[in-house]
Amino acid sequence: MKDSSSDNSGNSNERSVFCRAEWSAIEKYREKLTRELGRPVSLKKVLESWMPECSAAWRKEYMRKAFQAQVQEILKHKWIESEKAGHDLGKAAIEDWIRKYAHLWRQWWEEQQK
Repeated sequence: MKDSSSDNSGNSNERSVFCRAEWSAIEKYREKLTRELGRPVSLKKVLESWMPECSAAWRKEYMRKAFQAQVQEILKHKWIESEKAGHDLGKAAIEDWIRKYAHLWRQWWEEQQK
């Protein structure tokens, strides 16, 4: 792993371990450490700190927000499709959303979380 204080983005191997949103959070964390220490902090040092101190809590919150948002989209789909059908479609509408939209929604969600 590179340990260059001037490195702002990390190499592609380091970045590929993290989703875009987590990498953005890591970059913000690096800026915070840089301000606190009054000097540039290497990516290696940032990741050594991020993984044990921040990663688990960040991922838990990210998953909580994603789950909440996804449930809202599923319920909206269920309501719309049930209205069209004239009765509650229940589990069938949920499964329909998963088949048709889950992968697209996930891509959209990841893009929004910068």
